[in-house]
Amino acid sequence: MEEGFETGNIAQLLFKRAAMHPDRLALHIPRGLKGEEKYTYQELSDRVLRLMAGLRSEGIRKGDRVLVLFPVCTDLYALIAAIYAVGGVALLIDPGMGARRITQALGTAKPKAMVSVQALFRFRFILPALWKITIKFSLDSTGWGVRPFADLLRKVASSVYCLVHRKVGEQELINFTWG
Repeated sequence: MEEGFETGNIAQLLFKRAAMHPDRLALHIPRGLKGEEKYTYQELSDRVLRLMAGLRSEGIRKGDRVLVLFPVCTDLYALIAAIYAVGGVALLIDPGMGARRITQALGTAKPKAMVSVQALFRFRFILPALWKITIKFSLDSTGWGVRPFADLLRKVASSVYCLVHRKVGEQELINFTWG
């Protein structure tokens, strides 16, 4: 195992970087006319810790799959790191695959939770596979059993984090695309 990577959990590298260089830029996402998003390592680390607490409070544990369907933004990276940190598996599905392939992917992956933008929740009416997902959060809206993403951002009592140990070969990411 690489030095400083004792847990085998890729999120550990983020926390180590935040401890060594808290004020360095970790993420920079240009938004065209809408400006840009920037996070330092400390800001990203803090966001990940809060999301870890939220995922754990929702019962996300080692091996649980979390469907993530939203655009590239700082919260996408923070959420994926938090999923890794608690031992979950981030599940990414290309919405352009079409209903039949998405249904097959959901049937294969069997996600426990879903975090999406509201526009993609419209698929829940035509994709019965989404009905089985009971834990649902939306980045930009709520309704019909869908809670706001902000509910996942739990307060963390301290800066101490507990990462789930991962073994070589354990799933951390599943990505379904068409092509």
